[in-house]
Amino acid sequence: MFKGKQRVSRLDCSTEEDWPVEIRVEDVNLQEGTLCGSSTWHLPNGKSPVVTSWEGEIIDNVNHSFVTQKWGATQQSDLKQWSKFPHFVPLRLNVLQRRGRCGYLRDYSHIYMRWKEQCFLNAGEDCGLTIAGFYYVCMCRKTGEVQGIYVDPHSTPNHHLSLRPCTQGGAGSQTFSAFQFR
Repeated sequence: MFKGKQRVSRLDCSTEEDWPVEIRVEDVNLQEGTLCGSSTWHLPNGKSPVVTSWEGEIIDNVNHSFVTQKWGATQQSDLKQWSKFPHFVPLRLNVLQRRGRCGYLRDYSHIYMRWKEQCFLNAGEDCGLTIAGFYYVCMCRKTGEVQGIYVDPHSTPNHHLSLRPCTQGGAGSQTFSAFQFR
């Protein structure tokens, strides 16, 4: 479970809003490089939270690379978005030379993923939100903190996701699964 916010810019980029969000990871399949979960959005003017279901890909160089190859993304747009994460910059040249792959992710300080919302669980398509885009996601192995960038050509720009892991089981305790990439 992660909690944080998504900072959203208005179309005219004059104002920004922070939308509180909770992300729950329901399942992780390391053999297939996939994960899935749900998101609970607390919109500023919403009467009740909006809940979505999402599926994700772990960039593991086996099942998934840094090149998306779907959802309207190109290799050029992928590199542009991934390069917004400071810890990706040292990998950039290697990713370019190896057509989207990077040989040493198993030992790298961050885990890279893509998350794609699949459907609304408690609201209709007319709730004012879009799930047409997807997230580029970067998680720090040491702290569990997650940064994400939502990309949707039909939505406002500059959606930045910022999450922290929730502690469970008492004060200060925290549990993370072990991740190992080839």
